[in-house]
Amino acid sequence: MTLKLKNFLHSIVLVIISVAIVAFISVITINDFVDEISSQADKNEQIEANYFQEKQQELIAEFIFVIASLSLIIFFLSWYFIKKEILMPLRSIQDSLHSILNKNYQPIHCSTSKEIQEITASMNTVFLEFSRNYSALQSYQESVNISNIVTKTDLLGKITYANELFCQLSEYTQEEVIGKPHSIVRHPDMDSATFQELWKTISEGNTWRGVVKNRTKSGGYYWTDAVISPVFGDGDTIVEYISIRRDITELMDKKATLEFKANYDELTKLLSRDKLHSDITDLNSKVLVLININRFSQINDFYGIEFGDRFLVAFAQKLQELALEIFGEECLLYRNGGDEFALLFQEQVSDCEKRVEKLLQQVEKTVLVVDESSVNINLSCGISFEAQDKLLHSADIALKISKQTRKDYEIYAKDNAFEKSIQNNILWSNKLVEAIENDRIVPFFQPIVNNTTLEYEKYESLIRLIDSEGKVVSPFFFLDVSKQTKHYSLLTKIMIDKSFAYFKEKAVEFSLNLTIEDIGSMQLQEYLFTALENNKEMAHRIVFEIVESESISDYSEVIRFIDKAKSKGCKIAIDDFGSGYSNFEYLIKLQADYIKIDGSLIKNIATHKESFIVTETIVSFAKQMGIKTIAEFIENEEILKKVQELGIDYSQGYYFSAPTAKIVKSKS
Repeated sequence: MTLKLKNFLHSIVLVIISVAIVAFISVITINDFVDEISSQADKNEQIEANYFQEKQQELIAEFIFVIASLSLIIFFLSWYFIKKEILMPLRSIQDSLHSILNKNYQPIHCSTSKEIQEITASMNTVFLEFSRNYSALQSYQESVNISNIVTKTDLLGKITYANELFCQLSEYTQEEVIGKPHSIVRHPDMDSATFQELWKTISEGNTWRGVVKNRTKSGGYYWTDAVISPVFGDGDTIVEYISIRRDITELMDKKATLEFKANYDELTKLLSRDKLHSDITDLNSKVLVLININRFSQINDFYGIEFGDRFLVAFAQKLQELALEIFGEECLLYRNGGDEFALLFQEQVSDCEKRVEKLLQQVEKTVLVVDESSVNINLSCGISFEAQDKLLHSADIALKISKQTRKDYEIYAKDNAFEKSIQNNILWSNKLVEAIENDRIVPFFQPIVNNTTLEYEKYESLIRLIDSEGKVVSPFFFLDVSKQTKHYSLLTKIMIDKSFAYFKEKAVEFSLNLTIEDIGSMQLQEYLFTALENNKEMAHRIVFEIVESESISDYSEVIRFIDKAKSKGCKIAIDDFGSGYSNFEYLIKLQADYIKIDGSLIKNIATHKESFIVTETIVSFAKQMGIKTIAEFIENEEILKKVQELGIDYSQGYYFSAPTAKIVKSKS
C-alpha cells in the first residue's frame, strides 16, 4: 500500500474516531442532562417543560452540526485525494494513449508519490514500446496496401474490404465487390481442386499460399502470388480471412514466353528440338520417325529465305494435319531444326511402316502454294525402333541412308554400311586426338610452278597426320572428323604455327588454306593476326587460300578479313574455283590476287571440250581483272601444255611433285 493512500486512510480513521468521540460525549451529555432532570424531579423541583425541550433541541442541533461538519471534511478530503491520486494519473494515461493513436507519443506525467512515479515510469516504458510497434504496424499496413492487393472476406467468402490496387487490377469498384463472393474474380483456367484445397487450409486455421490466375471485369486476366490467412478473435475463433497478393502477371507472362521458346519452335509453333530430346527419355518413347525436306536449300536460294520460312510454316501445318489424320493422338510432332521434322511415339505402333509410308505419299502429293507460288515436295525419312538412348542417333543414321540411297524411307538396322562408317569416324576421331596430343600433325609442302620459267616459285602448306606407325595420312581420313569433333580450329592453329616457323628463314611465298568457318571464328582470326604481328617481315610472302563455298551467306565478314589481311601485306587466293557454285561476282567481291582453278576442270582439259571452254572463260576473266591464275591437278605433260596454251600463270600437281615434308627445288 502506497504512503499517500496510507496517509489518506489514517486521516479518515482519525475523523471517524473524532466523530465517534463527539457522539459519545454528546450521548454522555444528554444522559447527564436527563439524569439531572430526573434528579430534580425526585426533589420535587418544578421544571418547565419548555426548558427541557429547548435544551434537548440545542444538543441535537450541536450533534448534527458536528456530524455534518465532519462529513463535509471527509468528503473534501476524499474528493481531493481521488482527483489528485486517481483521476489526474488516469487522465495522463488517457492523453498518452491518444498521443500514440495520433502518432505523436507523449509520455505520462505524474508528480505524485514515489510509488505512483515508479508505476508511471514502467507504464511509460511499455507505452513507448507500444507506440513504436504501433507506428511500425501502421507503416507496414500502409506499405502492404500500396504495394499489394489486399482483400478481406467473411467466413462465407464474401468480400468485406478491398484496397485500391485490387480495384485497379480487377477493374471493379469497391461498391461492386463489397458483399460479393470472392469468386467474382475467379478465372475459368483455375481448376476447382485448387480452391477446395485453399478453403480446407484456411478453415482449419492455417495459411494458404499459391499462384492464382484471376479474371478482370472486362474478361482479361492477371496473375497473383497469394497468401491467405485466417484472422482470429477471442481464443481460437476465426472471425474473417485476409488475402495479401502480389501482382506477378509480367513475371508469369515472361515465364510462359520462356517455356514456349524452350518447348516450341518459334517459326512453325511445333514442339522444338530440345523438347524432342527431353521427351525421348521422359515419355519412355518407343518409335522415332525423322522426316527431311529434300533440296530445301534450293527453295531458299530461288525464292529467298523469307519465302522459305513461310514454306516451312505451311509444310508444318500440312504435316501436322496428315499426321493427326493417320496416327491420331498416338504421336507428337516436332521440328528438329532447319528442314527436319520428327514424329515420336510413346508406344509401339501397329502397321507403323505402312502408315509412315502413307503419310509420306500424301505429303508428297501435296503441292504447297505459298505467295501464289506452287512448290512440290520431296522427302527422305528415317525410322528407328531402338532403345531410348540410341533412338535419336539411330533414326538420324536411317535418315542419312534414306538420302544417300534416295529411298522414301529407311528403317535402322545395326548391320548397315553407314553404321560401319560411323564406327570408322570414331576410330579416326581417336587417332586424331592421339596425334594432336603427341604432336604428330605436320605440314607438307607442294610447289606451285611458274608456267613460263617452270621455276618452283611458291609452295602450298598442306596438313598431314603421322600415325603411331609413322605412316603419313591424308586429310581425307580425318579432316571431316575433326569438324564433327570440334578439333578443326585447333588443326588450323597448328598449321599456322608450324608453317610460319618453317618458312621464317626461307625467302619464298607460301600459302595456307582457310575455310569460311575459320574466317567466321573471331578467336581464330585473333590468333592468326597475332601471329602476323609477331612475323611482320613474312607477311608479304603469305597467301591465304579461301575455299569457295555456297555457305558464304554474308560476304561482309569475309571482305573485312581480306581487307585486314591485305593491310598487313598478305595476298588472297580463291581455291577450287570452277567447282560447284562458282560465280564471277564472287571474285569481284573478294578482290583476290590468285584464282586456283579447280582440278575437276584441269584434269579433263585435254579430253573434254566443255572443261577447256569453262577454263578458258575463267582465265580470260581473270586477265581482264588483273588476277593471276593457278591450275591444280597437273598430272602429266599433256595437261601442262594445255594449261600453258590457255595462258594460265602457275601450275600445281603431282607432275612436278607430291607434297613433301621439306620443300623441293626446281628440276631445272
